Amino acid sequence: MAKTHEWGISDSENLFSIKEWGDGYFTVNKKGHIAVCPKGNCSPDIDLIDVINELQASHSNIFPIAIRFTDILRNQTQRLRKSFQETIRASQYQGKYFGVYPIKVNQLCGVVEEIANAKCQMGLEAGSKAELLAILSTSTTENTVTILNGYKNEDYMKMAFIGSRLKDNLTVVIEKLSEIHLFLKLAREHTAIPSLGVRVKLTTESSGKWRDSSGFNSKFGLVTSEILMLIDLLREEQLLHKLKLIHFHLGSQIPNIHTLKESIIEGARVYSHLKKLCPQLEYINTGGGLGIDYDGSATASNSSRNYKLKEYTDNIVQGIMQICDEENVAHPHIITENGRALTAHHSCIVTNIVNQIQTDLNFDLSIEEEENALLQNIRDVLTNIKQNYRVQLLHDATNLYQHSLQAFKMGILSITERAKIEVIYLKILQEVSLQNALQKANKNLPLYLSSHYICNFSVFQSVIDHWAIEQLIPIVPIQRLQERPTNYSMLADITCDSDGKIKKYVTKNSNKNHIPLHDITNKEKYLLGIFLTGAYQDVMGDNHNLLGRINQVYISHDETAEKNFRIDRYVKGSSVKDLLKVMHYDTKSLRQKLCEKISQKYRDSSHLQDYLNFCSTYLEDSTYI
Repeated sequence: MAKTHEWGISDSENLFSIKEWGDGYFTVNKKGHIAVCPKGNCSPDIDLIDVINELQASHSNIFPIAIRFTDILRNQTQRLRKSFQETIRASQYQGKYFGVYPIKVNQLCGVVEEIANAKCQMGLEAGSKAELLAILSTSTTENTVTILNGYKNEDYMKMAFIGSRLKDNLTVVIEKLSEIHLFLKLAREHTAIPSLGVRVKLTTESSGKWRDSSGFNSKFGLVTSEILMLIDLLREEQLLHKLKLIHFHLGSQIPNIHTLKESIIEGARVYSHLKKLCPQLEYINTGGGLGIDYDGSATASNSSRNYKLKEYTDNIVQGIMQICDEENVAHPHIITENGRALTAHHSCIVTNIVNQIQTDLNFDLSIEEEENALLQNIRDVLTNIKQNYRVQLLHDATNLYQHSLQAFKMGILSITERAKIEVIYLKILQEVSLQNALQKANKNLPLYLSSHYICNFSVFQSVIDHWAIEQLIPIVPIQRLQERPTNYSMLADITCDSDGKIKKYVTKNSNKNHIPLHDITNKEKYLLGIFLTGAYQDVMGDNHNLLGRINQVYISHDETAEKNFRIDRYVKGSSVKDLLKVMHYDTKSLRQKLCEKISQKYRDSSHLQDYLNFCSTYLEDSTYI
């Protein structure tokens, strides 16, 4: 008799594709807990359960919480720069590399400052008036580039001119031809004039969720004729020497390396021709797009990428070099605006399961004297299937169940008979749930048998891309990973919205509609980690159902600490009062009215003061459970 395979840690790592999407930053330790390696492969790890325990020792009601590992931000920034430098050196490329972080990906001050001060010469990019002030006030290391994109009114442009004295290498990128007229107007009024760049509208189209950012119909960029008109305008104003850079962008999360190659060929060709017209041109900004392998598949799917970092940098450097050599122009300095790749891994959300929704099958199935034939027949199927598993019996049960639904609609079945048939059918599905052949015979079997776990978070606040564009996000229990998970479940949030659930999961199972979890006892604090949430999710989440910002904590690796980490900063999430203020409620007046109503209705109650105190505390509480 074959020995049953004993479940181990490596099985859980494989089931949830942890090594693939974790990219060296996440693993499972000997305790069966998720551990974070903040400095990449082979670095000392930090047990997520240890972090949670320390936080709970000093703070109440911490869930849900975003845990930020600042070392990962620095390490990702270093990885990117190192890869470009190695390719430049190996290829004997004559230009330099300048990294720029587009803060729209995550504008949190702690994130921006960590990247800017990572000692990797990482510059910053802004795309709005508020972002512009944020980056002008942020200190960066020497020899960095500052890029200004986005829609520019006169205030924005004027602040850019002022900022040209605050940042050594600040470039305003013209993304619509009309912007050059505003630039020229201010140039006549100021002595400090920033450098200029122009965004090129390439014909190369990307693939994936953000393909509309590229191609002829993209929102931003100048076509070739407009670029030549811009050059003429600058020449007339004797400002052609200010044009230093061309910029193009295929869109975020490029899944296929082929489209990147095509864009580099076209972009480098445009640069080479413009360089001959504008000798001072010296930078080529290839934008962002370096993808994250969210599902661990290493494919060209929307939630993955079919290339590694080295292939990305090789294609950019060598592609530009090849075209420039053909055109006999000097190699330009290379700029990239990678934000997702720098920030996605650094943040994860840990939340607790607060309830379970599962059909209760403890219903009275006693036999009545006169029963409908459908009920009698499905009883017989239940008896027979316990004795002899056969696919035909499952088909019979499914047909009987479906006929019963029609019979109820026609008034033939009573509601009690319908309830009994439902329960018997679910009991039949339970009987066959471990038989693979029978599972394949009914594709809805996992759907009928799965339970819903209610998690203490909001999909719309914390993983909005999953709801909006069906972005896959890795979700893994952070404990008990040395045990086999046997409960195939679906996760729902605490909003009162039917869309407030996770619909697809990152798992090696063929069934992606369910997540394998462990059986949970009533007293157990079962915790889930939602990973790769550091890019966009933090800043794009909304306050649906008035569920606001979650608690946040910044963690650093500390080899002198007992548990390998220290807590740098804890930021409390939104309170009920905070969210009411956002919706323009006068919370002082609201509190007063509420207390007046309570005092009037409970004036004779001995609990009056308790109720008043409770309402005051309630306003200061978290919006989460």
